[in-house]
Amino acid sequence: MSTVPAKRYLDRFDSAGRKTVPMFSGLMDYFPDACAALAEHSYKGNLKHNPGEPLHHARGKSMDHTDCIMRHLANFDGMDGDALEAVALFWRAGALCQEILERKFALTLPRGVTDPRAFAETNSLVGPNGEQAPKETTKTAEQKLAEVNQAIHNDIVSGKISVTERGDQFVGKNEAKAKRIATPGPLDDPIGNMTPPKPPMLRANG
Repeated sequence: MSTVPAKRYLDRFDSAGRKTVPMFSGLMDYFPDACAALAEHSYKGNLKHNPGEPLHHARGKSMDHTDCIMRHLANFDGMDGDALEAVALFWRAGALCQEILERKFALTLPRGVTDPRAFAETNSLVGPNGEQAPKETTKTAEQKLAEVNQAIHNDIVSGKISVTERGDQFVGKNEAKAKRIATPGPLDDPIGNMTPPKPPMLRANG
């Protein structure tokens, strides 16, 4: 945990100015159900991206907010898996807005956020001399493959994918929805066993 003093957007205001930022009556009183759905979306997202870990936003794992916002807008009154597109849109817009505010006002990372790009000296996306952290994180091929393997394993454990062996393909119940390519190899467990099979690990080329 960082020992750098927290710096929040609200700190910019004096006592009188804070009256113009009614966080309860201007947010919760306006969007109580949307905020509840947003919190649920964060909880489910943590189960997906950080299984077994305390609730937090690991920013380096999914950062393409603008592309995702447009995708959710394209079907704004529909569903994204088991989530409402509108709720996923709200989450992505909030994540994008939060980062823009942090960069503009040199705010520290929120308590529930981890970000590999943050400067250790400031616990912020803005460095001690005003320099900006990169917009994207740089991942090695091994890190990308490890994330793919973890995602496959999570989907198997959660029951989203019913695994069969077909050459080097893992095929889900809905083939149009999910096809996972992995290194060929026999599966330890047949379909229907209580213990989900462990997916084979992908290997980096070279």
